[in-house]
Amino acid sequence: IFTKHSIYYNIRVFKKALWLSTGFDLRFRYYNNPPYYFPLTGAFLPTNTHQRLVPQLDWFLDAKIRTVRIFLKVDNILSSVGLKGYYPLYHYPAADLSFKLGIKWRFYE
Repeated sequence: IFTKHSIYYNIRVFKKALWLSTGFDLRFRYYNNPPYYFPLTGAFLPTNTHQRLVPQLDWFLDAKIRTVRIFLKVDNILSSVGLKGYYPLYHYPAADLSFKLGIKWRFYE
């Protein structure tokens, strides 16, 4: 079982020209048998191993001005606190702490 929960805050500032959003995403993968991914066939196969309950926490900041959107995201914050050795798939470790920065700009014709 996999669940994802978000808590965030939205605000419009500078005479409602700038839209800001910040918050957290929390994901839980409950106790289960993680599947084994076989890349040659692209298939997921069942295993007999058991996985522990490990939460994943992400933080994000999103700003939008008219057609430009800028975002910053920090993925898997809890991996830097002490949750090491998490495997979402059999023999495939989860990603460590990472930062993402992006710009999305829609041009009009």
